[in-house]
Amino acid sequence: MDSRQHSNRDFSIENFDIKNLNTKDLADKGRHSTDDTGSVGKRSTPVQHASAGSKAQEPGVMTGQRLLQWMKALDQPRPAGSRVERKAASYIAKTIRAAGGEPETESFPIWLCKQAAALTVSGSNSETSFLHIPVLAYDRPVRQSGHPDMSLDTYACADQAAPQRQADASVGQAVEWAKTDDPVWNEEPERLEAAGPLLYVEDGGPHALSMAEGCIVMLNETVSSDLYRKLSEAGAVAYLTITGTPIDAGQDRLPARRRISRGEERTIPGATIHCQDASMLIEKMAADETQKLLPFPGSGRNTRARLTVESSIVRKTSQNVCVSVSGKTDRRDYVLLTAHYDSVPEGPGAYDNLAACSVLVELYRRFRLHPADREVRFAWLGAEEQGMLGSYAYVRRHESELDACLADINIDLSGQAIGSDVIGVTGSDSFASEIREFLEEYGSDAEVRQSIWSGDANTFAWKGVPALTYDRDGFGMHTCHDEQRFLSAWELGREADLIEAMVRNLAGREITASERELPEEMEQELKKLFSKY
Repeated sequence: MDSRQHSNRDFSIENFDIKNLNTKDLADKGRHSTDDTGSVGKRSTPVQHASAGSKAQEPGVMTGQRLLQWMKALDQPRPAGSRVERKAASYIAKTIRAAGGEPETESFPIWLCKQAAALTVSGSNSETSFLHIPVLAYDRPVRQSGHPDMSLDTYACADQAAPQRQADASVGQAVEWAKTDDPVWNEEPERLEAAGPLLYVEDGGPHALSMAEGCIVMLNETVSSDLYRKLSEAGAVAYLTITGTPIDAGQDRLPARRRISRGEERTIPGATIHCQDASMLIEKMAADETQKLLPFPGSGRNTRARLTVESSIVRKTSQNVCVSVSGKTDRRDYVLLTAHYDSVPEGPGAYDNLAACSVLVELYRRFRLHPADREVRFAWLGAEEQGMLGSYAYVRRHESELDACLADINIDLSGQAIGSDVIGVTGSDSFASEIREFLEEYGSDAEVRQSIWSGDANTFAWKGVPALTYDRDGFGMHTCHDEQRFLSAWELGREADLIEAMVRNLAGREITASERELPEEMEQELKKLFSKY
C-alpha cells in the first residue's frame, strides 16, 4: 500500500478484541499457575511449548490473527520524533492499560539532522539548459550528548513536567515540555555545495579514482568510511551512490536512503541517485564526449554537475512505553523484553518492527495470566531507526537497575512465514552456549550467531546485560513494501510461543558470572560505538 494512503488511519483500539485481557479474568487466573520451567543444563522439567499453566492453549493461528487485528491501527510510517510515533506509543499504552496494566510512558529528547539535496546537470554546450535530478542526501547521525541541555536530568524532565500522565494516559500530555513536531531547538543550517565534471567510477577502483580530482563522482557502492577516505584522497568534490533497479516504478523509483557512520565527520557532500536516472546520465556523458573509447563515462569532463546539501539539527521528542509483570517469587532479578515501534519514513514498518511489538503485547497478556518465576519487564522502544536512541535513553534512565537484569531479549524483524530464525547473541561464550542448548531442547533450528548485532540489544550488552536479538530473516525491510499483508498469523503465534518459552527458561534459572562477562573484543567494540553518542 502506498504510504500516502496510511495518513487517515484511526488509532482507536475499540475494534481490537482484547480476549482474556480483562482485569477480572486476570484476578481469577493470574496467580494460580503452579507449573515451573527448569533451567538449561540442569532441568527438572522439559522446555514447555505452551503457556505455563494454561488449561486450553489456543492455536497459534488464532493468536496471530488477534495480533494482526491489533496492528491494523498502526498501519502507517512512524518516524522517530513524529506525531505518528507519539500516537503509536499512546496506542500501545492504552492496550496495556486495557489489559489491567499500569504502563509508564518515558519521554526523552532526540536530536535529528534534517536535510535537503539538489542536483543539476548540464553539458558543456548547454549554458542555459539544466537537468534537475532527484537525489536524497546521506543521513547524518547526530551526536546526542553534544548539546547543552543533554544530561541525565533531561530524561526525567518529562515525568516531572507531566503529573497527570498516570491519570490521562496521554503521551501527548506527557511531553508538553518538548513539542514533537516543531523543533524547540535549532542549529544554524549548514550548506555544502560542490560543482565540477560528472564522472562514473563504477565501484571506485584505482583507475577510475585516478581521474576523480575535481569531479562529482557517481558510483555503485554505498560510501563507507574507507571508501570516503579514498574519494577524499582522490580529490573528488562530491559523491552520488546509485540505488534501485532498472525495473523500479512508483515509490521504488525514488533514491534509497543511506547513512553516514555515527561519529564520522564528512566535509564532501554526498547523496543517492536512482539507477534509472544514473543510467540516463551515463548515456548523456557518453553523448557529450568528443573523443572515442574513453575508459569511463565522463572522463572527458564535458558533462558538468552541481550538488547542494543543506542540513540543520533539530530537537524532537520520542518515548518508551514500559510495564512489568511480577514473578511467582519475590527475587529482585528480572528478564527484559524489548522491541522498537518506530519505523523508517519510507514504509509502515510491519516486519520491522510492528510485528515484534504485537508479540510483546501477546507475551504481556500471557505473563499476566501465568507469571514466570521472576519478574518480566517490557519496553516498547522509540527512535531505534535513528540509531538505537530509545534503548540509549532507557539504559541511562534505568542504569541503577541493570545489575538485576538477567537478560534482554530484543525482537527485531518478525512475522513473515517464509524465512529462517537467527538469534544474535551479544554476550559471552557461555551465554551463547546456554541459548543453543535451550533451542536444541525446544526443537528449534534457529541459528545462533555471537556478534555485535544491529539493534537495541547492543545498548544493553554495553551496560553488562546478557543480550540477544530474535531476527526472522524476511522481505521488505526499510522499503515501502514492508506491509502487513506480508505477515503470517501462524508465524506470529509460533514466535510468541518460542519467545515465551525462552523467557520462562531464563526466569527459572540463575545467570552465572561468566555469562555476564563480554568477550574483550566485543566489549571494546561496544565502548567505541557508544562513545560516539
